[in-house]
Amino acid sequence: MADQRRQLGNDGEALVAAWLSERGHTVLARNWRASHLEIDLITLDGEGIHFVEVKTRRPPMQADPQESVNILKQRRIAKAAGVFLS
Repeated sequence: MADQRRQLGNDGEALVAAWLSERGHTVLARNWRASHLEIDLITLDGEGIHFVEVKTRRPPMQADPQESVNILKQRRIAKAAGVFLS
């Protein structure tokens, strides 16, 4: 089951990376890690650097983005982004 979930996540990240690339983003990193911090995608476009959290779901499991990326996760992403930029 863990392998299926990991594959679903990898597939979702690949789809998002392709979608962003088609819209002018350059993918700088996928699954970037620093210690216990992780960012799914880091991209660059004309507006700046984007730190992207990807949540891939299969029906019937659906949730609004704000439910999937709670304040704790947002803080971890912000801390990871700061490490990446430093």
